[in-house]
Amino acid sequence: MGQRALVLGAGGHAATAWELGVIAGMADAGVDVREADLIVGTSAGARVGVQVRSHLTLEELFQRQVDPHLQTKEPAPPVDFTQWRADFVRARQAAGTPRPCSGASVRLPCRRRWVRKTLGAR
Repeated sequence: MGQRALVLGAGGHAATAWELGVIAGMADAGVDVREADLIVGTSAGARVGVQVRSHLTLEELFQRQVDPHLQTKEPAPPVDFTQWRADFVRARQAAGTPRPCSGASVRLPCRRRWVRKTLGAR
């Protein structure tokens, strides 16, 4: 008995819809990929893998992609984008440049200090 794996790729919300559509279409054609021994995915593929192994049917998963009334609404991220943009612009316009650093192990801490100094400690 051979082992079968389903490998799903990344690609955001578009990939989620596309992958679920392909999987539903394959099931309609008699190929049920949910019977795979292993399902592996990256990003959107991981999300689809979890959904495929859930208690929902492929038709229910497909309908969630095409019917706006069945889609879950995600809350807005708790980020003040106005403040974020202002901080970014201020950092770009700040006088001076980061002091030179050498070696991969010191570049990130050096830049971090420069950003903190430029934006001011918070």
